Amino acid sequence: YVESDVAAQSVPGKYADLNIYRKKQVDLIPMTIEDAVESLQFLGHDFFMFLDKDSNEIKVVYKRHIAGFGVLTPVFPPSS
Repeated sequence: YVESDVAAQSVPGKYADLNIYRKKQVDLIPMTIEDAVESLQFLGHDFFMFLDKDSNEIKVVYKRHIAGFGVLTPVFPPSS
């Protein structure tokens, strides 16, 4: 996982009402879901975005409040 403070930017004032104060670019590193969970735990974050090595899809692993972890996979709408 690589996080660059240089890539972090202040979000324009129109988003300040939503309490969004930073925008970051994330390097999508190819890895397995298991590796992504390990990275999430190592970093102490609640979620972690990565490129699934097996499917070549962007995914997010997250820590569930009840127990364990979840995986989000975006589904793009069909093009017209």
